[in-house]
Amino acid sequence: MKIVKMITYIIGKILEVAGIIAGLLIFLIAAMVLISVAGRNIMIPIHWVEPISVYFFIAASYMAAAFAMYNVEHIKIDILTNWFSRKTNKVLETFMMIVSLVFFIFLTKHSWVMMHSSYVKHAKDLSIIQVPIWIPQSSLVIGSVLLCLAIIRHLLLLFLKDQHEAANETQVLG
Repeated sequence: MKIVKMITYIIGKILEVAGIIAGLLIFLIAAMVLISVAGRNIMIPIHWVEPISVYFFIAASYMAAAFAMYNVEHIKIDILTNWFSRKTNKVLETFMMIVSLVFFIFLTKHSWVMMHSSYVKHAKDLSIIQVPIWIPQSSLVIGSVLLCLAIIRHLLLLFLKDQHEAANETQVLG
């Protein structure tokens, strides 16, 4: 039980850092676009802003999605869950988390294969700055791993909640 709490704590801290990084990336995007606009106004084009801001946005999106999962702020359909009992809702939530975990494991595996292939082939993007494409693709791998961790944490917390409720029932009955 203690190890499960420690694991959920560590994963939580990792996801909090991911949330902070996502916020910083959004701030950096805004700063880069501002610099680009200012540069255009004084006839100094800054060509690297567009591709880098797109890559930062992709990374921020995945990190923010993992952070949202950590905070249980992802989209749910409450209209359906209101019809079911608490126990049925827990079973449905567990099932959906397992399906989501399988999906993100699949995404992690295939994004890793894609990133590794780009790395081996020395592929570069089509922008003027020629960024090695494996670098932005790594944000997909990292984001998918973070989402897997968030889902695992959620499942562990469901398990802990079940254990806590079972212990409370035993105390009441005993």
